[in-house]
Amino acid sequence: MGRGALHSVAAAQDWAPAPPGVVSGAGDNALERLITGDEPVVFRGDAEQVALVELKVAAIRVLPVQSVRSFFGLGHFGRRVWFYHELRPALAERTRAFWDGREATIRAGLLASGEYERAMATFRTRILPLVHAPATIEALLACDNPNAKRACVESWRSRRWALVRRAYPLARAIDATLEGPTLPRDDYRLHWRLLGRYRDLEAGPPWLTAAGHARLRQRLDGLDVGLGEGP
Repeated sequence: MGRGALHSVAAAQDWAPAPPGVVSGAGDNALERLITGDEPVVFRGDAEQVALVELKVAAIRVLPVQSVRSFFGLGHFGRRVWFYHELRPALAERTRAFWDGREATIRAGLLASGEYERAMATFRTRILPLVHAPATIEALLACDNPNAKRACVESWRSRRWALVRRAYPLARAIDATLEGPTLPRDDYRLHWRLLGRYRDLEAGPPWLTAAGHARLRQRLDGLDVGLGEGP
């Protein structure tokens, strides 16, 4: 696979640069703008990024929220290709051609299929256990106030973590998340990175929540998706 649609599906915070007023990347940012705003949203990307965004749009139009979640990898794998064929008629011809050749990727779960996600999964299962015990990870993700967060982050940044941080950019990405204002309990991106799942989908990516799904169904016509860096 190339670097676009399957480069970073779940880690949509790693969006590529785009001109002012234009959104790029895996499309989650564009969908969030549709949910939270009232203005049209312009998305521009390469062929794989556009194919992914158009797949998300079709899934939201055709499938209920629970099926959207399952289709993208948060449910039983046996239904994912079936869901794809349910929404396939809603796709443009070029998008159908792209995904028709990638049913194995759909079956595996798109949220975990990008290069970034596979690298993070390797880090999470092979490197992280050498640094932190499961109880330490659970304690960090349970932090629900600023004082608790400061104590948990201080404990997290052990001598071993400092060594790993120097060697692995993914560890630095986790640290960057911890430096943000969001509390660990409420940071769905941190939960995905450390656990490989979302504990509460209603507090997860906005486009996968019930309220976000309902809002998007009202607003999808305000999304302009196309190839390139700008309109």
